[in-house]
Amino acid sequence: MSTHTDSAKADTYREMARRYIEEVWDKNSVETEEELLADDWTDHMPLPGCPTGRAGHRQAVQMMHDMAPDMRFTLDEIVVEGDLVIDRWTARGTFTGKPMYGFPPTGKKWTMTGLDLHRVRDGKFVDLWHEESTAALVEQLGMAPEPGTSGLGIIKLTARNVLHVAKYKIRGGR
Repeated sequence: MSTHTDSAKADTYREMARRYIEEVWDKNSVETEEELLADDWTDHMPLPGCPTGRAGHRQAVQMMHDMAPDMRFTLDEIVVEGDLVIDRWTARGTFTGKPMYGFPPTGKKWTMTGLDLHRVRDGKFVDLWHEESTAALVEQLGMAPEPGTSGLGIIKLTARNVLHVAKYKIRGGR
């Protein structure tokens, strides 16, 4: 049975998810990020080279904005169930900024979709699990193997990507 308190809490959680996408990811707001994420916040699926805590999240958000300075996020849907919040979003941008994982900017436009699952405790996000359409992003940016190259193309792409990520980590994330 739903109560007024449950409804108010769900509204608060929806607002948190809206701000997470529209302010943290879309506008790169450090202040909102610090307000929404608990000190012990954990990303259970961080980007390669990013730690699981708040510092890693800041690094990931900044890296994406550095890669695509025109990046924009659209919030498509929010679902709240108890202390869990799911947001579904679409991101668009152009790879004209800094290299990403050693790959130079391609000037190509891209679109990526994703889902975030947040756990809330004491009015803050404490856990994050997320899935993005990264395969589509890699293909749109020209980092995928050429069509028709079958296994050899995938092996070459994997080796190239491993080398790029290794170089990225060796250079300290630059």
